[in-house]
Amino acid sequence: MSSLDALRKYFFAHDKQKYARLVLLYLAEMTALQATDPDIHEEFMDGNFVVNKNKNPFCAIGVDHALEHINRIMKVTGGLVGVTQNISARERFFLTAPELSRLAEEAHMMAASPTATCKEHHDLSLAVWRRQKENIAQLKSVLQSAINPMKHKGEDLTHTITKVVMPAEVQTDVCNQDDIGQQKYIKFVEKRINTNEVSIWARMKKVKLKTWKSARKSVKQTG
Repeated sequence: MSSLDALRKYFFAHDKQKYARLVLLYLAEMTALQATDPDIHEEFMDGNFVVNKNKNPFCAIGVDHALEHINRIMKVTGGLVGVTQNISARERFFLTAPELSRLAEEAHMMAASPTATCKEHHDLSLAVWRRQKENIAQLKSVLQSAINPMKHKGEDLTHTITKVVMPAEVQTDVCNQDDIGQQKYIKFVEKRINTNEVSIWARMKKVKLKTWKSARKSVKQTG
């Protein structure tokens, strides 16, 4: 909740208008959840908002993510393909596929399948460690050959790799995006939340901040 609240100003600054509108509603509903739905609030406080597919620590996933896993199980050869146009076949498939998946998982457990008996977090494997070590070495190499952002003392906004200095308008927007987004957020709340002056769904004017990507645009010169 606190992390999402800290990000709201950036949705306004970078014209993520759907997020800008709906995140405010979401935060308001979640803040009032203890009063509006105390049972759901208690479940959330007990940590029952994720799904654990195994007993490994730090492997819980969101409910929507878990549902995508179920959908993936059904999207196999001979699965969803070919039954979507037949209503009766499609209904039978969606009723039986999750049950067949459960039975298959139980069979893996009974047979002590390696895929079902993994006892460590996937990020603790030697392959992951080796890849992470290689990535760190590559990052150090880039920083040594380019501008180290931790040691750069210049006042200009400079691209780390190309060493190109950003134009003044890009520097202004990038450096002031926090204030710009906060001001847009305050105006939105004043006109669309605290009063009925403007509908929350009314059209919003885009900020169109200039970013690093803006400096790469081709400019045609005539004459």
